[in-house]
Amino acid sequence: MPLSTPEKMPETEPQAHSLKPNPRLTPEESHTLCQGCGMCCRYITTEIPVPASWKQIERIKWYLLHNTFVFISEDEKWNLEIPIPCSAQNERGECTIYENRPDVCKEYLQDECERYGEGEYYTCIFRNADDFLAYVKGHPELSKLIAPASVQWNELVKKPKATTTQAPS
Repeated sequence: MPLSTPEKMPETEPQAHSLKPNPRLTPEESHTLCQGCGMCCRYITTEIPVPASWKQIERIKWYLLHNTFVFISEDEKWNLEIPIPCSAQNERGECTIYENRPDVCKEYLQDECERYGEGEYYTCIFRNADDFLAYVKGHPELSKLIAPASVQWNELVKKPKATTTQAPS
């Protein structure tokens, strides 16, 4: 079944962001807004190609089998979100390298972040291979890409994980 209504992610899960200069806030104002939050420091997000081949569908399936998220943003771009915390963030959610943080951090817009922004950042989100397979099957432009090897995918999605057995001694 295709995902027709996007789910709202719990506040503790990562979200996406935009990388544009924010002329409205001084560095001091940004630091004050961010202090102790660190929500955007709990993940990385990167754009991925819109699936146009069976290989790309398989790649997205592989991503999703590794506890990541794939989402389609409001501007119809496909993105991979990897929940992994920044090593420069301390236990209080503060950046320990704030003055020397990377440009991607400096360019982050607080008015689009999960703490201060408004609305959802995605039109559709896939949390696992089942969700993605249902979406692919429900969209003709993607389902036509399903290769004969997809029978294996169908079996993987439907079967519970196999239990390991010991080799005879």
